Amino acid sequence: MIADVTVLLVSSPSFKPQTVKEVIAYAKANPGKLNAGLPAVGSMQHMLMELFRLRTGTSINMIPYKGSGPVVVDLLAGVVDTDFDNLPAVIEYVKANRLRALAVASEKRSELLPDTPTFVELGLPDLVAAPWFALVAPAGTPKEIVDRINDEVNKTLRAPSMKALLEKQGANAVFSTPAETREYFRKEIDKWAKVVAETGAKLE
Repeated sequence: MIADVTVLLVSSPSFKPQTVKEVIAYAKANPGKLNAGLPAVGSMQHMLMELFRLRTGTSINMIPYKGSGPVVVDLLAGVVDTDFDNLPAVIEYVKANRLRALAVASEKRSELLPDTPTFVELGLPDLVAAPWFALVAPAGTPKEIVDRINDEVNKTLRAPSMKALLEKQGANAVFSTPAETREYFRKEIDKWAKVVAETGAKLE
């Protein structure tokens, strides 16, 4: 593993609900009226929104976009109400109070947004996910080479300069062994396959 990226739920300042609890209450009181932008159909953000709808029992209108840029433009304009998005795409707008951070989809709070709660804290423990990056090699690569590369990558990730570079991109360094990485892949495949089966999410 190399890094993962924090995902958070943000809303337009013109959208009256100011907390996740208030968003849920609004969605339940106004079925189908809450408009959520999706940076991409089939993305992790899409899966999170599907899971959010399922776990909260809400009816939310999901609007697909081609990337975070167009979603953020419409969020700022109040065309859509909420968006699950990667932290780098929205952090500057959150800091400038042009978007509202409601919760982060990680196990612990982001150092860049220490006042923003996690969904775990808010009683939605399933809503933990992050786009991730890993280094892979062709099948059959000798173990000693895989282990050597793994050691060097982990050493590089621990360098203060690399940590700072990743943080600037809204990413978090992840340290793991080859075996732990394989197990992580397996768990991710199982987790999201279950979410697709449970929510009926489609690529359309």
